[in-house]
Amino acid sequence: TLGNYHEARLLHEEALAMAQRLANEPADSIVAFQMAKLASVLRLQDNLQEAEPLLREALAIQDQIFGGPHPTSDETRRQLGELLTDLRQFDEAQTLFKTLIESRTRTLGPDHYETGSAWNSYGHLLREIGDDQGAIDAYNKQLTITRNAYGDTHPSLAAGYNNVAVMSRALEDLSGSEKSYLLSIAMQDAVGLEADHPNRAYPMAGLGRVLLLQRRFDEALEQFERSFNLRKAHFEDSHVLQLEVLSDLGAVFTELGRYNEAEPSLLKAYSGFEDNWGLDDPRTQLTAARLVRFYQLTEQPEQVQTYIGNASTQEQDQMLRYF
Repeated sequence: TLGNYHEARLLHEEALAMAQRLANEPADSIVAFQMAKLASVLRLQDNLQEAEPLLREALAIQDQIFGGPHPTSDETRRQLGELLTDLRQFDEAQTLFKTLIESRTRTLGPDHYETGSAWNSYGHLLREIGDDQGAIDAYNKQLTITRNAYGDTHPSLAAGYNNVAVMSRALEDLSGSEKSYLLSIAMQDAVGLEADHPNRAYPMAGLGRVLLLQRRFDEALEQFERSFNLRKAHFEDSHVLQLEVLSDLGAVFTELGRYNEAEPSLLKAYSGFEDNWGLDDPRTQLTAARLVRFYQLTEQPEQVQTYIGNASTQEQDQMLRYF
Protein backbone atom coordinates (compact mmCIF):
# COMPACT_ATOMS: atom_id res chain seq x y z
CA THR A 1 0.00 0.00 0.00
CA LEU A 2 2.86 2.39 0.84
CA GLY A 3 4.84 1.48 -2.28
CA ASN A 4 7.75 -0.25 -0.48
CA TYR A 5 7.76 -3.23 -2.83
CA HIS A 6 11.18 -4.58 -1.89
CA GLU A 7 10.24 -4.93 1.78
CA ALA A 8 6.83 -6.31 0.81
CA ARG A 9 8.47 -8.99 -1.32
CA LEU A 10 10.72 -10.13 1.52
CA LEU A 11 7.77 -10.35 3.92
CA HIS A 12 5.63 -12.30 1.46
CA GLU A 13 8.49 -14.69 0.68
CA GLU A 14 8.86 -15.34 4.41
CA ALA A 15 5.11 -15.83 4.81
CA LEU A 16 4.99 -18.31 1.92
CA ALA A 17 7.92 -20.30 3.29
CA MET A 18 6.22 -20.47 6.68
CA ALA A 19 2.91 -21.58 5.14
CA GLN A 20 4.68 -24.31 3.16
CA ARG A 21 6.39 -25.61 6.30
CA LEU A 22 3.09 -25.76 8.20
CA ALA A 23 0.98 -27.20 5.38
CA ASN A 24 -0.57 -30.58 6.13
CA GLU A 25 -1.30 -31.47 2.49
CA PRO A 26 -0.15 -30.36 -1.00
CA ALA A 27 -3.41 -28.57 -1.83
CA ASP A 28 -3.31 -26.07 1.02
CA SER A 29 -5.44 -22.92 0.77
CA ILE A 30 -3.06 -20.80 2.87
CA VAL A 31 -0.10 -21.77 0.69
CA ALA A 32 -2.10 -20.81 -2.43
CA PHE A 33 -3.11 -17.51 -0.83
CA GLN A 34 0.50 -16.63 -0.01
CA MET A 35 1.64 -17.62 -3.52
CA ALA A 36 -0.86 -15.20 -5.01
CA LYS A 37 0.18 -12.45 -2.58
CA LEU A 38 3.85 -12.85 -3.47
CA ALA A 39 2.99 -12.91 -7.17
CA SER A 40 1.15 -9.60 -6.83
CA VAL A 41 4.31 -7.93 -5.52
CA LEU A 42 6.47 -9.55 -8.20
CA ARG A 43 4.12 -8.15 -10.84
CA LEU A 44 4.55 -4.66 -9.41
CA GLN A 45 8.32 -5.14 -9.66
CA ASP A 46 7.91 -6.22 -13.31
CA ASN A 47 9.08 -9.76 -12.48
CA LEU A 48 6.39 -11.36 -14.61
CA GLN A 49 8.30 -14.57 -15.35
CA GLU A 50 8.60 -15.28 -11.63
CA ALA A 51 5.00 -14.35 -10.91
CA GLU A 52 3.40 -16.51 -13.62
CA PRO A 53 4.19 -19.99 -12.21
CA LEU A 54 3.15 -18.88 -8.72
CA LEU A 55 -0.24 -17.72 -9.98
CA ARG A 56 -0.78 -20.83 -12.08
CA GLU A 57 0.00 -23.12 -9.14
CA ALA A 58 -2.10 -21.06 -6.73
CA LEU A 59 -5.09 -21.14 -9.09
CA ALA A 60 -4.73 -24.89 -9.65
CA ILE A 61 -4.71 -25.48 -5.87
CA GLN A 62 -7.71 -23.22 -5.30
CA ASP A 63 -9.74 -24.74 -8.13
CA GLN A 64 -8.99 -28.19 -6.69
CA ILE A 65 -10.09 -27.14 -3.22
CA PHE A 66 -13.24 -25.27 -4.31
CA GLY A 67 -14.14 -27.41 -7.31
CA GLY A 68 -13.95 -24.56 -9.82
CA PRO A 69 -14.63 -20.79 -9.81
CA HIS A 70 -15.08 -19.37 -6.31
CA PRO A 71 -14.67 -15.85 -4.83
CA THR A 72 -11.26 -16.83 -3.43
CA SER A 73 -9.90 -18.38 -6.63
CA ASP A 74 -11.48 -15.62 -8.72
CA GLU A 75 -9.03 -13.06 -7.34
CA THR A 76 -6.12 -15.28 -8.42
CA ARG A 77 -7.83 -15.76 -11.79
CA ARG A 78 -8.03 -11.97 -12.18
CA GLN A 79 -4.33 -11.57 -11.37
CA LEU A 80 -3.32 -14.28 -13.81
CA GLY A 81 -5.49 -12.76 -16.54
CA GLU A 82 -3.83 -9.38 -16.04
CA LEU A 83 -0.36 -10.93 -16.09
CA LEU A 84 -1.10 -12.84 -19.30
CA THR A 85 -2.40 -9.60 -20.81
CA ASP A 86 0.96 -7.99 -19.98
CA LEU A 87 2.69 -10.98 -21.59
CA ARG A 88 0.41 -10.55 -24.63
CA GLN A 89 -1.07 -14.04 -24.25
CA PHE A 90 -4.46 -12.64 -25.12
CA ASP A 91 -6.50 -15.74 -25.89
CA GLU A 92 -5.87 -17.39 -22.53
CA ALA A 93 -6.35 -14.07 -20.72
CA GLN A 94 -9.71 -13.56 -22.42
CA THR A 95 -10.88 -17.04 -21.36
CA LEU A 96 -9.90 -16.30 -17.77
CA PHE A 97 -11.68 -12.94 -17.72
CA LYS A 98 -14.90 -14.32 -19.18
CA THR A 99 -14.93 -17.06 -16.53
CA LEU A 100 -14.17 -14.46 -13.88
CA ILE A 101 -16.97 -12.07 -14.86
CA GLU A 102 -19.48 -14.92 -15.13
CA SER A 103 -18.45 -16.28 -11.72
CA ARG A 104 -18.53 -12.94 -9.90
CA THR A 105 -21.84 -11.96 -11.49
CA ARG A 106 -23.35 -15.28 -10.40
CA THR A 107 -21.91 -15.43 -6.86
CA LEU A 108 -21.70 -11.75 -5.90
CA GLY A 109 -24.16 -10.04 -8.24
CA PRO A 110 -23.71 -7.72 -11.24
CA ASP A 111 -23.45 -4.59 -9.10
CA HIS A 112 -20.89 -5.86 -6.58
CA TYR A 113 -17.62 -3.94 -6.30
CA GLU A 114 -15.55 -7.03 -7.12
CA THR A 115 -17.60 -7.57 -10.28
CA GLY A 116 -16.69 -4.02 -11.25
CA SER A 117 -13.03 -4.84 -10.61
CA ALA A 118 -13.35 -7.78 -13.02
CA TRP A 119 -14.77 -5.50 -15.72
CA ASN A 120 -11.87 -3.10 -15.15
CA SER A 121 -9.30 -5.86 -15.68
CA TYR A 122 -11.15 -7.06 -18.77
CA GLY A 123 -11.05 -3.50 -20.08
CA HIS A 124 -7.23 -3.62 -20.02
CA LEU A 125 -7.29 -6.71 -22.23
CA LEU A 126 -9.79 -5.17 -24.66
CA ARG A 127 -7.60 -2.07 -24.90
CA GLU A 128 -4.53 -4.16 -25.74
CA ILE A 129 -6.29 -6.15 -28.48
CA GLY A 130 -7.60 -2.95 -30.09
CA ASP A 131 -11.27 -3.13 -29.05
CA ASP A 132 -11.40 0.53 -28.03
CA GLN A 133 -15.16 0.81 -27.63
CA GLY A 134 -15.32 -2.44 -25.70
CA ALA A 135 -12.61 -1.17 -23.36
CA ILE A 136 -14.42 2.14 -22.77
CA ASP A 137 -17.66 0.28 -22.04
CA ALA A 138 -15.88 -2.01 -19.56
CA TYR A 139 -14.18 0.92 -17.80
CA ASN A 140 -17.41 2.89 -17.58
CA LYS A 141 -19.17 -0.16 -16.16
CA GLN A 142 -16.54 -0.33 -13.41
CA LEU A 143 -16.97 3.40 -12.68
CA THR A 144 -20.77 3.06 -12.44
CA ILE A 145 -20.57 0.04 -10.13
CA THR A 146 -18.00 1.76 -7.87
CA ARG A 147 -20.04 4.96 -7.61
CA ASN A 148 -23.19 3.00 -6.80
CA ALA A 149 -21.34 1.01 -4.13
CA TYR A 150 -19.25 3.73 -2.49
CA GLY A 151 -20.43 7.13 -3.66
CA ASP A 152 -18.38 9.78 -5.42
CA THR A 153 -15.14 9.39 -3.42
CA HIS A 154 -13.21 6.13 -3.60
CA PRO A 155 -9.64 5.14 -4.60
CA SER A 156 -10.90 2.91 -7.43
CA LEU A 157 -12.50 5.91 -9.09
CA ALA A 158 -9.05 7.46 -9.52
CA ALA A 159 -7.93 4.38 -11.46
CA GLY A 160 -11.20 4.33 -13.39
CA TYR A 161 -10.86 7.94 -14.51
CA ASN A 162 -7.25 7.22 -15.52
CA ASN A 163 -8.35 4.28 -17.66
CA VAL A 164 -11.06 6.31 -19.40
CA ALA A 165 -8.45 9.01 -20.04
CA VAL A 166 -6.13 6.47 -21.68
CA MET A 167 -8.89 5.39 -24.05
CA SER A 168 -9.95 8.95 -24.82
CA ARG A 169 -6.37 9.74 -25.80
CA ALA A 170 -6.24 6.63 -27.98
CA LEU A 171 -9.35 7.89 -29.76
CA GLU A 172 -7.69 11.33 -30.06
CA ASP A 173 -10.25 13.05 -27.83
CA LEU A 174 -7.50 15.09 -26.19
CA SER A 175 -9.73 17.50 -24.27
CA GLY A 176 -11.78 14.61 -22.88
CA SER A 177 -8.62 12.76 -21.98
CA GLU A 178 -7.14 15.77 -20.19
CA LYS A 179 -10.36 16.20 -18.21
CA SER A 180 -10.34 12.55 -17.11
CA TYR A 181 -6.68 12.66 -16.08
CA LEU A 182 -7.37 15.74 -13.98
CA LEU A 183 -10.35 13.95 -12.39
CA SER A 184 -8.04 11.05 -11.55
CA ILE A 185 -5.52 13.37 -9.90
CA ALA A 186 -8.29 15.16 -7.99
CA MET A 187 -9.65 11.83 -6.75
CA GLN A 188 -6.19 10.80 -5.54
CA ASP A 189 -6.14 14.04 -3.56
CA ALA A 190 -9.67 13.48 -2.24
CA VAL A 191 -8.89 10.02 -0.86
CA GLY A 192 -5.64 11.22 0.73
CA LEU A 193 -3.17 9.23 -1.39
CA GLU A 194 0.36 9.97 -0.19
CA ALA A 195 2.17 12.55 -2.28
CA ASP A 196 5.06 10.16 -2.96
CA HIS A 197 2.98 7.06 -3.69
CA PRO A 198 3.95 5.47 -7.03
CA ASN A 199 0.30 5.37 -8.15
CA ARG A 200 0.47 9.16 -8.36
CA ALA A 201 2.66 8.72 -11.44
CA TYR A 202 -0.01 7.09 -13.63
CA PRO A 203 -2.20 10.15 -14.29
CA MET A 204 0.87 12.42 -14.24
CA ALA A 205 2.51 10.53 -17.09
CA GLY A 206 -0.78 10.15 -18.93
CA LEU A 207 -1.51 13.85 -18.68
CA GLY A 208 2.01 14.51 -19.99
CA ARG A 209 1.24 12.42 -23.08
CA VAL A 210 -1.87 14.49 -23.78
CA LEU A 211 0.05 17.74 -23.30
CA LEU A 212 2.74 16.44 -25.67
CA LEU A 213 0.17 15.92 -28.42
CA GLN A 214 -1.26 19.37 -27.68
CA ARG A 215 2.24 20.81 -28.24
CA ARG A 216 2.33 22.10 -24.66
CA PHE A 217 5.87 20.82 -24.38
CA ASP A 218 7.04 22.59 -21.22
CA GLU A 219 3.95 21.42 -19.32
CA ALA A 220 4.41 17.89 -20.65
CA LEU A 221 8.05 17.86 -19.56
CA GLU A 222 7.06 18.86 -16.04
CA GLN A 223 4.62 15.93 -15.78
CA PHE A 224 7.10 13.42 -17.20
CA GLU A 225 9.93 14.53 -14.91
CA ARG A 226 7.67 14.41 -11.85
CA SER A 227 6.46 10.94 -12.81
CA PHE A 228 9.96 9.60 -13.47
CA ASN A 229 11.42 11.01 -10.25
CA LEU A 230 8.48 9.81 -8.16
CA ARG A 231 8.83 6.23 -9.42
CA LYS A 232 12.61 6.32 -9.05
CA ALA A 233 12.24 5.71 -5.32
CA HIS A 234 10.27 2.52 -5.97
CA PHE A 235 11.49 1.04 -9.27
CA GLU A 236 14.74 0.36 -11.08
CA ASP A 237 15.38 2.49 -14.18
CA SER A 238 14.95 -0.71 -16.23
CA HIS A 239 11.36 -1.20 -15.01
CA VAL A 240 8.83 -1.04 -17.82
CA LEU A 241 7.04 1.94 -16.25
CA GLN A 242 10.29 3.90 -16.12
CA LEU A 243 11.19 2.93 -19.68
CA GLU A 244 7.79 4.21 -20.86
CA VAL A 245 8.38 7.62 -19.27
CA LEU A 246 11.99 7.65 -20.50
CA SER A 247 10.63 7.27 -24.03
CA ASP A 248 8.17 10.11 -23.31
CA LEU A 249 11.00 12.29 -22.05
CA GLY A 250 12.97 11.58 -25.21
CA ALA A 251 9.98 12.61 -27.32
CA VAL A 252 9.44 15.90 -25.53
CA PHE A 253 13.19 16.68 -25.49
CA THR A 254 13.11 16.18 -29.27
CA GLU A 255 10.28 18.67 -29.74
CA LEU A 256 12.03 21.17 -27.44
CA GLY A 257 15.24 20.88 -29.48
CA ARG A 258 17.14 19.43 -26.51
CA TYR A 259 18.77 16.85 -28.73
CA ASN A 260 21.66 15.95 -26.40
CA GLU A 261 19.10 14.74 -23.87
CA ALA A 262 16.63 13.27 -26.35
CA GLU A 263 18.87 10.71 -28.05
CA PRO A 264 20.21 8.89 -24.94
CA SER A 265 16.73 8.78 -23.42
CA LEU A 266 15.19 7.25 -26.53
CA LEU A 267 18.05 4.80 -27.11
CA LYS A 268 17.95 3.54 -23.52
CA ALA A 269 14.18 3.11 -23.68
CA TYR A 270 14.36 1.33 -27.03
CA SER A 271 17.09 -1.02 -25.85
CA GLY A 272 15.14 -1.84 -22.68
CA PHE A 273 11.93 -2.61 -24.55
CA GLU A 274 13.72 -4.66 -27.23
CA ASP A 275 15.69 -6.72 -24.70
CA ASN A 276 12.74 -7.47 -22.42
CA TRP A 277 9.71 -7.41 -24.72
CA GLY A 278 10.99 -7.86 -28.26
CA LEU A 279 10.74 -5.93 -31.51
CA ASP A 280 7.02 -6.64 -31.94
CA ASP A 281 6.02 -4.99 -28.67
CA PRO A 282 4.03 -1.76 -29.26
CA ARG A 283 6.27 0.17 -26.85
CA THR A 284 9.37 -0.86 -28.81
CA GLN A 285 7.69 0.24 -32.04
CA LEU A 286 6.50 3.52 -30.50
CA THR A 287 10.03 4.37 -29.38
CA ALA A 288 11.38 3.39 -32.80
CA ALA A 289 8.99 5.92 -34.37
CA ARG A 290 10.24 8.55 -31.94
CA LEU A 291 13.84 7.73 -32.88
CA VAL A 292 12.94 8.07 -36.56
CA ARG A 293 11.53 11.54 -35.90
CA PHE A 294 14.60 12.52 -33.87
CA TYR A 295 17.00 11.42 -36.62
CA GLN A 296 14.88 13.10 -39.32
CA LEU A 297 14.99 16.41 -37.42
CA THR A 298 18.74 16.09 -36.81
CA GLU A 299 19.36 15.10 -40.46
CA GLN A 300 20.84 11.65 -39.87
CA PRO A 301 19.35 9.59 -42.74
CA GLU A 302 21.41 6.45 -42.03
CA GLN A 303 20.01 6.28 -38.50
CA VAL A 304 16.50 6.84 -39.84
CA GLN A 305 16.90 3.68 -41.92
CA THR A 306 18.09 1.76 -38.86
CA TYR A 307 14.79 2.25 -37.04
CA ILE A 308 12.13 2.98 -39.64
CA GLY A 309 11.52 -0.69 -40.39
CA ASN A 310 10.37 -1.30 -36.81
CA ALA A 311 8.61 2.01 -36.25
CA SER A 312 4.89 2.09 -35.58
CA THR A 313 3.16 3.46 -38.69
CA GLN A 314 0.24 4.58 -36.52
CA GLU A 315 2.59 6.59 -34.33
CA GLN A 316 4.34 8.11 -37.36
CA ASP A 317 0.98 9.13 -38.83
CA GLN A 318 0.02 10.71 -35.50
CA MET A 319 3.30 12.65 -35.39
CA LEU A 320 2.64 14.01 -38.85
CA ARG A 321 -0.81 15.20 -37.76
CA TYR A 322 0.24 16.82 -34.51
CA PHE A 323 3.86 17.91 -35.05
